[in-house]
Amino acid sequence: MDTTVTQASPEEKKPEAATPTRNRIAIWFHDTDRELLIALDPHLQLLRLRLNKQFILHYFAYPKEMPKPPASDAYPFEKEYEGKKLKEYQDTYNNAIQGLQRAALFLPCISNAFTIQFWKDTERDPRLDSLLVQPDFPILPVLMRPTATGENHQSEPLSAHEGYQREVACQQLASAIEATLRRSPHYTAQEHQPTRSSTWFLEGSIPCFNQESEAHSQRKKRWWPFH
Repeated sequence: MDTTVTQASPEEKKPEAATPTRNRIAIWFHDTDRELLIALDPHLQLLRLRLNKQFILHYFAYPKEMPKPPASDAYPFEKEYEGKKLKEYQDTYNNAIQGLQRAALFLPCISNAFTIQFWKDTERDPRLDSLLVQPDFPILPVLMRPTATGENHQSEPLSAHEGYQREVACQQLASAIEATLRRSPHYTAQEHQPTRSSTWFLEGSIPCFNQESEAHSQRKKRWWPFH
């Protein structure tokens, strides 16, 4: 049987899907580490202003208790309640995956609780696993609590600090994050007339330090918190 292949005319060809804008700073953490994120967040908010609001902070928190499907022998009201909680979490997680697909930078906040759940998700969700095989975005792990990952961390975890020292550690983290974003192809430097307040935040006015994890942005291989 003869088979005729008809090529679509230029007018009939479907337009290629647009490349998503990479303007997200994807920040994933575990809810047991929320107090540490509360300390870090003001520094990230200031970072966003210094970068002319070109990036959006996109937070995702693993809950302390993961929602589960309702038991088959549960009462109807329990099934409805548990089912609603599960759907809300799934919607939040799916939104986090979409944010990671548009990430200019990924900040996994490393702790035992986070790493255990993150590991499980890479095994069950092929979308997350594929995003980490050859990531199109730099990854800058933020060490929240002592965690054995097989990698020697040059800095102490954020939980090791209190009060003023925690503020200093958060400022140094924000400086390292800002330096990574300024090198990103998704950042556009803008020249503008300095205002009275903007002169406080001129580029280079905040010292930053080298991070061993900077090499992640240069490597094209699957990222994994264990080595």
